[in-house]
Amino acid sequence: YKAITSLDELKKTLALAKDCEDFAFDTETHSLDMFQKENLVGLSFCFNDKESYYVPLRHKNSENLPVKETLALFAEIFETKNIIFHNGKFDWHQLANDGLDFNGRYEDTILASFLIDPASSHNLENLSEKYLGATPTRFSEIVKKGENFSDVPLESATHYAAEDSYLTFELWKLFKKELQEKELYKVYEEIDRPLAYVLFEVERTGVKLDKNYLNKLYRELEKERFQVEENAREILKSEKIEEYNTINLASTKQLAKVLFQDLKLPVIKEKKTGPSTDVEVLEELSTQHPFPKVLLELRELSKLLSTYIEPLPLLVNAQTERLHTHFSQTIAQTGRLASSEPNLQNIPIRTERGNRIRKAFIAEEGYQLYSADYSQIELRFLAEFTGDEALTKAFKDKADIHTRTAALVMEKDESTITPEERRSAKAINFGIIYGQTPFGLSKALGIPRAQAAKFIESYFRSYPKLKTWMESVVQEAKERGEVSTLCGRKRKLPDINSKNAVLRNFSERMAVNSPLQGTSADLIKIAMIKVQNWLKGSKAPARMVLQIHDELLFEVKKGFEKEFEIKLRAILEDPNVFKDFTGKSLEIPLLTDHGVGHDWGDI
Repeated sequence: YKAITSLDELKKTLALAKDCEDFAFDTETHSLDMFQKENLVGLSFCFNDKESYYVPLRHKNSENLPVKETLALFAEIFETKNIIFHNGKFDWHQLANDGLDFNGRYEDTILASFLIDPASSHNLENLSEKYLGATPTRFSEIVKKGENFSDVPLESATHYAAEDSYLTFELWKLFKKELQEKELYKVYEEIDRPLAYVLFEVERTGVKLDKNYLNKLYRELEKERFQVEENAREILKSEKIEEYNTINLASTKQLAKVLFQDLKLPVIKEKKTGPSTDVEVLEELSTQHPFPKVLLELRELSKLLSTYIEPLPLLVNAQTERLHTHFSQTIAQTGRLASSEPNLQNIPIRTERGNRIRKAFIAEEGYQLYSADYSQIELRFLAEFTGDEALTKAFKDKADIHTRTAALVMEKDESTITPEERRSAKAINFGIIYGQTPFGLSKALGIPRAQAAKFIESYFRSYPKLKTWMESVVQEAKERGEVSTLCGRKRKLPDINSKNAVLRNFSERMAVNSPLQGTSADLIKIAMIKVQNWLKGSKAPARMVLQIHDELLFEVKKGFEKEFEIKLRAILEDPNVFKDFTGKSLEIPLLTDHGVGHDWGDI
């Protein structure tokens, strides 16, 4: 591990890489902030098995190379080599902060690791121990508390940083081979790897937030929270509970006493610390007494205030005046994307208060927000996987799938189905994907278990091939120990043959659910890559700003919306989307719902 302390030395070293193909690269920074200016402390790189190098740029107690000239030399390398990163998206942000837009061929060991074994840890330390038998220096060993990487002496910094590049270089050789052996390389090459750069661009773009509106909403919801809390205390007062005015409504211990001792409601679930007061318990108890229902509303308000309305304005970047969330490809084992800092995936979709938060997301002047949302995508893939004639016909007829299901199950004409009956059919349509049991359905719909069991039995009679497919998927998982998406993304199920019934049953549910969720995730990833390629290639006056579940959100120049929709539908609803992987077109038509508005709540 060698430190490079002059530009001449760096030029000579990089010249040695002339004949190599793979070039591992890593950044060291002051912080994990992806937009902090002058955050880059140093760079490390490796292009053979013998040496790895570190270039100090902003250390406090050592010679540093000039940032601009150094990055110019690496820009040339990036144009000609295959650059190997571990979580490259982070490094691209750091380079961009100092004016270098990475635009080269790349590989990423974190993405390869996730594809090979989604359930394992993907940090460099664990991967090095697992695959290389190496125990690398830990960050905490060289960076003292209260300090950052720029405080680390050059010798220690060189060992730590150059080691990271060397390990990344070595891991890629193993992972490339394993991806090919496990028939995962095509998924890596055509989905996960190109998607990383799309996500980098979406993160870089960010989305505009109306901070004044959020401040106003904060005051409104604080008033609502105060009123709901007063309602809760009034209920306790009417029940003649002495401490109605002093009880801490956020204390699970105090709430347990009120619910189960004072109000004498039944204990639904026990924990080590006593009776549970979680959301599931409160939902069940709310049918028996008004107090649990008010508590649920209070918790919803408290969560919205603390998770979104208070922190969101603070997370708006001062330089861009936009909100920049982080997207991760390596958290959800099904392959779904996750967002953090802030997590925008969990804003309630169908509640009035959730919609009020969405109204804070707005378009720049002269633009509109444009949403494209895949309709009932997992149910469509259920029809695709099972080949069930009745389910297939419903989608090809463009029928309301929940009304059609209710009519089939209840043996009624579709025109006579009530909203309540449709709601019941919707619960089972989506519940079946997650292994819905009669007990679970009875709880969800508030109906007797026998009625729920009859409903499920009638459902499988209406769609006979579903049961056959589910049984065959579970059986295949028991034999192979894994399941796959249409593209070939794999999820291991080590407990599918477990003697522990709880673990085994959970794995069986995952065996059914993962191909559906995973194929849906693959679909939106491919769509994002294709849409971004079109936007960049055509220089269309639109940009992707968010991905949430099955929805893509764009900022589109006013007047371009109709043209945008035509092109977008053609990409998103393409029946040949998986043809490169399966050799076949989709049988079930894909459908997207589109909406335009000044803010996200309007759409």
